[in-house]
Amino acid sequence: MLPIGRWVRWLVLGWVLLGLWSCGGPTEVPPQAVVERAIALRMAHVQQQLITHLAPTTPQTPNFRLKQVTVTRRQPLQTPENTYQVNGTYEAIIQLPSRQSLNSGDFELYIRAESDSSTEPAATRWYLAEPSDTGWQTTALDL
Repeated sequence: MLPIGRWVRWLVLGWVLLGLWSCGGPTEVPPQAVVERAIALRMAHVQQQLITHLAPTTPQTPNFRLKQVTVTRRQPLQTPENTYQVNGTYEAIIQLPSRQSLNSGDFELYIRAESDSSTEPAATRWYLAEPSDTGWQTTALDL
């Protein structure tokens, strides 16, 4: 069995598609805080799955901290509309029961923007999405 740090790295790198549903025409690119929130959300989800699998009777909370996120590219895509491919590297400190582990690697995310016209002025909401058999599954990246 792989150590938790290697699992997290493998799974974070395995999440190729992250995105946001779009209903308007936002023009801004995903800011650094959105990218960091997407990575943290994905790592927390993966870590929670591992905890549930390894110790299902002992409730635990994922415990990690993003140390550094470097974005090397924010590229708008033609399809789907208002979607950006975001690439870069990350470093995270993962707190294990007996020690801390430094985990690092590359990431590739797809982040999609949606205009929220219910606010004045209209705000951009960001979503993390994953492909599924029925389309995209999304999670809001509320900051």
